[in-house]
Amino acid sequence: MLLPAAIEDTARLVTIKDGFGEPDILTRFQWLSTVNVTWYIWWVDHQPVGWVLIQWDGKMTAPTVPDLFDLYVRLGHRSRGVGTQILLACEHTVRDAGYDKLGLAVNPDLNPRAYALYQRLGYYHISQHKYLDGIYDGVEDWVIDLEKKLQQDAS
Repeated sequence: MLLPAAIEDTARLVTIKDGFGEPDILTRFQWLSTVNVTWYIWWVDHQPVGWVLIQWDGKMTAPTVPDLFDLYVRLGHRSRGVGTQILLACEHTVRDAGYDKLGLAVNPDLNPRAYALYQRLGYYHISQHKYLDGIYDGVEDWVIDLEKKLQQDAS
């Protein structure tokens, strides 16, 4: 189940990603109060097993399309469909908010499994050109932008 993160979740959030401790969580919550971003937690059997953030006002390369970033699944829960479930829940959330597209960026060289997942779920290139998203732990993160047109629920 995908639910917005709350400060009360701090002790449980630190169990998701090694090296992302309470100070990091609290800094993120402080940052979230200044931007149009929602941090979501994916819960399975009342345990947090992943997270994702949605920037509702997009990014510089696609400012009118909500953008998904920092999708992370706890190590022991990978390769079990959790990433797919999180993505599909995000698409549903974004569609319910009135948007018809969802974007994201991925480094296809450093994260080929995620890139393959996004393509399998219907995300397509909006540009073939890589750009430097940032430098994380001394590694340049060259990404490409992908988008997906969201289908309306048949109801």
